[in-house]
Amino acid sequence: MNNISLRTIDGLEYTYSSYRWGDVYEGGKIVLQRMGIAPGLAFPGEPNANKRQISTIHSGGFACTIKFNRLVDRFPYCVLGEHPERSRQRYEPMPEQAFHGVSMERRHWGDRYVGKRADLIAAGLVQDGFFPGDPGMRKTRQVIYADGSFPLGAPTSNLDWSRRREAGKGN
Repeated sequence: MNNISLRTIDGLEYTYSSYRWGDVYEGGKIVLQRMGIAPGLAFPGEPNANKRQISTIHSGGFACTIKFNRLVDRFPYCVLGEHPERSRQRYEPMPEQAFHGVSMERRHWGDRYVGKRADLIAAGLVQDGFFPGDPGMRKTRQVIYADGSFPLGAPTSNLDWSRRREAGKGN
């Protein structure tokens, strides 16, 4: 699935994508309402509507969410329609045993290691003194890159996700 196609209704363009969990439409208000999506309702960002998104029922009988595309995009609205007979499968990585007492989850941005302090130190993943709450470290979560360096800047700044390795009190 996941085939994106550009379509038209009465000369008005929109895109359609089909996924395992449902459909995604992107287009202007007029074309979406001609398709039976929220006819007569105010769309996100208009008076008497939420700024970012609204939830409604598609004329096909399934629930859908209309979101305002805040980024500069070809079409101002995105409609997410989930079909009840299709299950939305989320990717949940399966932890595997990496070292004694340490499990690893392979994720798209890198690997996540989970274990007790002593086990992470014994595996050579984290040096003693680099854990959350240690002097000079952050309080609840510490990001350590694979080369052993730390991110620069405030904890809320964007991180270089490709270099990330994480240690946290809940891990």
